[in-house]
Amino acid sequence: MVDAKQLVINEVTQALALPSHDFNFDTNLYEIGLHSLLILRLSERFSAACGHYIGYLPLASQPTLNEWISLVQHAQNISSDPHAPAQPTRISPQGIRS
Repeated sequence: MVDAKQLVINEVTQALALPSHDFNFDTNLYEIGLHSLLILRLSERFSAACGHYIGYLPLASQPTLNEWISLVQHAQNISSDPHAPAQPTRISPQGIRS
């Protein structure tokens, strides 16, 4: 399983073309260049890496590395649950399957 923290850091720093030391984990990513098209791209990358769909809204409404790491970790936990549905599930902003 991919490390959620490393995945989010790598994808965000690549998408924003910034070294990781230019911001902290609670920085509002909109303030350093995040925009809607990047969120859509990151949604696809995070979803593919963890095996569950993480949509635009959870990412757009919680634009910090800490929140995104939590979302990816939650999706990975669902993915590793043997009782989880076979189909991708959507992750809401609160991290609840909907």
